[in-house]
Amino acid sequence: MNKSAGRGQKLPHLRVGGRQRPRLRATVGFTLIELLVVVVILGILATIGTNVIGAREKAYLAVMKADLKNLASEQELHVVNNYEYANIITDLPFTLSEGITMELLGETGGFTARTTHLGVPSARCAIFIGTVSSIYSPATVSGAMSCDGAGAGGGGNGNGNANGNANGNANGNGNNANGNANGNANNANGNANGNANGNGNG
Repeated sequence: MNKSAGRGQKLPHLRVGGRQRPRLRATVGFTLIELLVVVVILGILATIGTNVIGAREKAYLAVMKADLKNLASEQELHVVNNYEYANIITDLPFTLSEGITMELLGETGGFTARTTHLGVPSARCAIFIGTVSSIYSPATVSGAMSCDGAGAGGGGNGNGNANGNANGNANGNGNNANGNANGNANNANGNANGNANGNGNG
């Protein structure tokens, strides 16, 4: 029997109970290292896919904000010539970007608008300027653009500044009140002491 049989040659037969049976080949499987490599590759692909989706949502939000900014510029020109803000987008020389849907409410004292994108329908961006009977959410501060939903991160600065100014003014007024009260108390004490001393000496 030739033990150095080639790869393409038939394996020798085993004799069992007077009969010859062919030798079974070893079962081929994956090693632990190969399985770990596959898991690592799948993890990398999943991370890349998540980053791509996040970048696409940010791009859609940028388009939504750009359209609101352009609308605000056109509205300022419109109110100068017509003494009121446009209530219909077609009244402005303004074209929406592809995939953008806009809601608009214009009045004499101000306007509010909100945009959405077909690519990220759960996100919204809104703005209002001046005085409007109804404000589209998530806008909260006049002149400040705000967004919510997937991938949105805008709107926090306007609220933070408003709250910070309000708290600062309240604290300042409180300190002034305390200072005035202390000053008045000191003056009252000084006057009382002066009067008492004057009366005693007299």
